[in-house]
Amino acid sequence: MNYWKLGCRWYSDAPLFFDYLLQKRIVVSWTDKKYDINDIILLTDGFTALGIAKVKSLPMSIADLPIYANDFEKLEIPHKDENLLVFNAEFFKFDESDQFIYQLQPGIRKIQKQEIIDVINKLIMRNETMAQIEDKIEILNYKKQIILQGPPGTGKTKLAKEIALKMIGTNGNVNLHNYLKKGLSIPNASGAQDYYLLEKVTNNSVELSSERATKKWSASFNKIQEKLLQLQRGETPKNTGGDDPYVLAVAKYIFTNISNAVNVLENNEQFKLIQFHPSYTYEDFVRGIVAESNGDRIEYKNINKTIGKFAKVALDNFLDSKKDIGELSLEKWIEDQFNQFTDKISETLEQTKIPLSDNVDLVDLMDDAFLYIGENWKGYEHRMSFKDIKKAYLDNNLTRQDIVKNQNLSGSARQHATYYIVVLKMFREFLSGKSVPANQTKINEKKYILVIDEINRANLSSVLGELIYALEYRGKGLDSMYEVDGEQKIILPENLYIIGTMNTADRSVGHIDYAIRRRFAFVEVLPEKLEDTEDIFFNTPDFVEVAKLFIKVGEDGVINFENAEDSDFLANDFSSKDVALGHSYFIADRKKISEEEKDNFFKMKMKYEVIPILNEYLRDGVFNESATAKIKDIEQRFA
Repeated sequence: MNYWKLGCRWYSDAPLFFDYLLQKRIVVSWTDKKYDINDIILLTDGFTALGIAKVKSLPMSIADLPIYANDFEKLEIPHKDENLLVFNAEFFKFDESDQFIYQLQPGIRKIQKQEIIDVINKLIMRNETMAQIEDKIEILNYKKQIILQGPPGTGKTKLAKEIALKMIGTNGNVNLHNYLKKGLSIPNASGAQDYYLLEKVTNNSVELSSERATKKWSASFNKIQEKLLQLQRGETPKNTGGDDPYVLAVAKYIFTNISNAVNVLENNEQFKLIQFHPSYTYEDFVRGIVAESNGDRIEYKNINKTIGKFAKVALDNFLDSKKDIGELSLEKWIEDQFNQFTDKISETLEQTKIPLSDNVDLVDLMDDAFLYIGENWKGYEHRMSFKDIKKAYLDNNLTRQDIVKNQNLSGSARQHATYYIVVLKMFREFLSGKSVPANQTKINEKKYILVIDEINRANLSSVLGELIYALEYRGKGLDSMYEVDGEQKIILPENLYIIGTMNTADRSVGHIDYAIRRRFAFVEVLPEKLEDTEDIFFNTPDFVEVAKLFIKVGEDGVINFENAEDSDFLANDFSSKDVALGHSYFIADRKKISEEEKDNFFKMKMKYEVIPILNEYLRDGVFNESATAKIKDIEQRFA
């Protein structure tokens, strides 16, 4: 494979034809400078790199392509010269922030500089990764729930986190001190082979120097945060000169590290990751009963569990995003005032009971409810939900009958309206003379991502229960078998997305029935041959050798599990797409493993991770007996 530079103006004042090549998905060259299939073409305007093309066809003479004649005439491309060749190509266009300067003679030239080739490969890999993520996001936006399925070691969970990170971002300001330390070397934002040295880090700025300039530059945290937020939103920050190149370089460095550090999701309320197992139940996942200590007795309470809680947070955001500022201001004010009201009630209850009728008293309060009891009642106190009182106020309930008829309230509130109206009137008296400040801001709808790792390891029909229906009919309430806070219904809102991961090699796990399969989109995640990057070392030789056990590798050495034919080593009952070992087994993290350590690291991974799985496959009948000698050959190399 060769790397080329193609200038997209035939001379300095000629029209730029980059966008035309992009639209038609073609590149051009001369008979004495033929591209080969899979050659990489850096497309430029003068010295500015605009994008990359990958050659996908054999050359075609312009003489045989009259369809391009008129367009080439307008763009001043010499279409009458029979030495001109046209090739089909795949393209991607650089964002402005990815464009860089590459000074080389005009025309079509082979690229020899390794540092430029490294920049090109990095941009290609990042673009391909982002394209894969965007494809999955498109499916997820359409279906609302997907399952990433594939053999072990293909990075399904990592991909799920990357999808989530792309969809929800990092929610605004980042603690820059977590990423910026004195002595750090930060790449030029343009991608050129230039680095800035971080000389100093203060509470609100950094100081940088460059080999190309004697002056030191300061970049304020406020400006860095501004650029960083633009990157998080998928925008392209403008480079307006001054200190902008330095600010943008720091912002891109942090953004890249945030994008790679998927653990940034761990404390994000819009993201949750759980793992299913064979004993997982509906009561673990949706709603269940818990025992709580209340003084000298144990009380049993229905509560939302994993998806019940997460769906409630997502639903609250979804509903709030539809409200205007006045409504939001009122609700926020009511929430604040009610907290003060409960504090006042708590102080009173420390001294005495609060009568609700001749023989019923308010006696205590919990985190989310008042407790009341009648003199002649048998059993424990009843709960009066804070949520019901606030809702009755917002619905302008003024009488007992208003509460009885209010379907927005719980059954308990409507049944015991006589006592609820007393507390509601107390709350109205507490608010008397106070006014609502209009200081609330509009709430934007957010995306909430639930990742279910090893989703097929549980009995899904049992775990999901009535949610099988809710997965398809988003936003529609359906009755749960448990009532929580007086509410029987449970809703999966439109802004809740579910990503499951499934290891297709594990045949010991539960079966996913057709009703559930219909509600998920299944997306294959297959092994792929990677390259060394600034982040990883890749054990290419051993990956290729192991791949040959699962697929027939062509003479060109190209490995493509999606289109490859299964090897003769595999038993007829198995497919390479289900059982092949993924690329994760052949990766070393450069942050943890040095150049000197990588060979021993890969040896250990092969000896104690890869080879044991291959032998287990042999015992379980995944491989034919013919694979025995091949596995032994691999094993002896690491004995």
